[in-house]
Amino acid sequence: IMVCDECEATANNLFFNYCACCDRRIYPHEYHFEMANGDIVCPDCALTQTRVCDRCGRRFYSSEMRRNNNIWLCQDCNINKGE
Repeated sequence: IMVCDECEATANNLFFNYCACCDRRIYPHEYHFEMANGDIVCPDCALTQTRVCDRCGRRFYSSEMRRNNNIWLCQDCNINKGE
């Protein structure tokens, strides 16, 4: 999608997103990942900066995950691991 510089600021939310990690522009037709908190990340950052919780299956930033008995858990699942 081509957008002039003047319209780019208002077009951002309509035509594309930016990766929450590296600020790369992500167009609607490109594959991307949505984080549990709603952030959008590009595939490269999804592989290097995020993990999927082995219990609930949602994607979180690696810094928000905890390893417990060789499985990765988000903060919510780590707190409720006994349930």
